[in-house]
Amino acid sequence: GLRVVHVAEGGSNAWGYSNSDSDYDIRLIYVQLPWRKSILNTLETIRFQGVYEGVQVDMLGYELRKACQKLTGSDMTVLEAMHSPMVYGSKPEFQPVREVAAHYLNMTTVFQAARDQAKRNLYLNKGGSFVGGDITSKSLIHSLRFSLIAIAAKDGVLEFTVPNLIALYAIRYPWVGKAFEWLTANRQAEHGHLISNPIAMQIYDLFKAVDAMERPEGKRNHDVTVADRVYSGVC
Repeated sequence: GLRVVHVAEGGSNAWGYSNSDSDYDIRLIYVQLPWRKSILNTLETIRFQGVYEGVQVDMLGYELRKACQKLTGSDMTVLEAMHSPMVYGSKPEFQPVREVAAHYLNMTTVFQAARDQAKRNLYLNKGGSFVGGDITSKSLIHSLRFSLIAIAAKDGVLEFTVPNLIALYAIRYPWVGKAFEWLTANRQAEHGHLISNPIAMQIYDLFKAVDAMERPEGKRNHDVTVADRVYSGVC
């Protein structure tokens, strides 16, 4: 009873830091067909994590109404799905939804969400100090990527792809390219080896610089008229 209208890669394969062990992070938007009649609420979210036909898959899907609702708040997950360079399929009726994304895009929200993700992946203690608890190469990659996404949002740019972020900040942060390269090549590096590497401290210092930045200007648009019009037109 579902019609998928957009499906894309949303993980390391899309963003440019995958290796041979990377799984597939599938992000999809779907419409629940009206003939799937039920007294229950519409199925708003689909989540699947496991092996499908021999491939490790992490799939997250949102019903179109929920996706449009999230876009009014510049939700990072839906924005990434829409800006992925690896789109597996997209129906023509999904294209108007891009109008929703553009109309409600708020760089303050993107900045805050990216900054929070960068912090979460550093596993800082309550005082905000870098103690390296549970640090992995993957968590450092995520923290570095999200820090750069936050900086781009502060600069008024919406960018999620690692090679593009490296190119954007090659002059300001010339070390990030080497950092991504080293972390991707050393996915199995142990905690002690990671936190003793200067790269870990560079990533921590970059996050602290992001954390000290003022938020971009601009308030969230709470008028959902445009989103309602687009959603009604698609469905």
